[in-house]
Amino acid sequence: MGTDAFLDLDVIARSPEPYRLLGQLGFEDLYRMLRTLAQAEASTTVAERVHQDARFIRPILELVPALKGALDLDDLARRWGTFKFDRQAELLHLSLLLPRMEPKEFIGVEGVEHLKDAFDRGAPFLTPIHAGPFQLIPFVLARMGNPVATFMEADSVALWREIGLALMDAADSDLYARIIPVPLPSARAPRDAIRFNRGGFSVLTFPEFTMGEPPKRTIRFLGAEVLAVDGVARMAWLNKRDMLPLTFRSYGNGRYLLRFYPPIRLAGKEDIFAATAAFYHWLEQRVLEEPHAWLSWAFFKSHMLAPLAEEPASFAD
Repeated sequence: MGTDAFLDLDVIARSPEPYRLLGQLGFEDLYRMLRTLAQAEASTTVAERVHQDARFIRPILELVPALKGALDLDDLARRWGTFKFDRQAELLHLSLLLPRMEPKEFIGVEGVEHLKDAFDRGAPFLTPIHAGPFQLIPFVLARMGNPVATFMEADSVALWREIGLALMDAADSDLYARIIPVPLPSARAPRDAIRFNRGGFSVLTFPEFTMGEPPKRTIRFLGAEVLAVDGVARMAWLNKRDMLPLTFRSYGNGRYLLRFYPPIRLAGKEDIFAATAAFYHWLEQRVLEEPHAWLSWAFFKSHMLAPLAEEPASFAD
């Protein structure tokens, strides 16, 4: 059984013509078509891939104290595996709609007062949860007229550039001039982000990911001790800007919601760890709202969980 799917992003980038034809469908017909394709492929072409994802994530969920006893972890693993693929339809749906429609026609926005509050101190450091169609956040913000620099892995930058050329008309220089990728991994990435931010760009980043320097402190998150990455808080402090949490989620029928939360403000260098802790508290709340939609469970195990202290050697060793 093949593992490539019609909705895989690399497939879209390689052969964009069928997707451009899909883009000619009306709003409701396009959404129904993509949902039907996703459901069909999840039960046929990529069924085994979806099951493998569920089997992979199941033992990781066992490591999360906040989930034990509260949820059926087998069911959660299945839902995560399905969601991980289903969201591909949302990514394609958004990619086809953004150049054609005004965002306000299919994207609701909540918490604008928090965005304005943060901008009183200058362009903020945006800190979304790694969930849902998160890759499209910079395109949504740019389409709304908000310039953004975004941390992305180098291969993701190339992939999204190809998809943009194929589906979102990268010839629209006005749109793409509002998006500056900050490729990772790179030792200079934080310096570039600070510079772009001082130039008026909001910076989109995910603070649960390391910003280069290995974390030295731990924090309680989802009932476990995790390494606290404070790079975003440090950048915000250096530029005297706020950290602004946000979510971007689908709520069905081809509609999406961009929601801004109260900004996390730093008065001085001594607030760096407190701001980091505030973000992790916010992130924990969002993860527990929709644990099947958080795409960082593998990262939780590999990079976030603090190493257990080694047992002292016995005299018999």
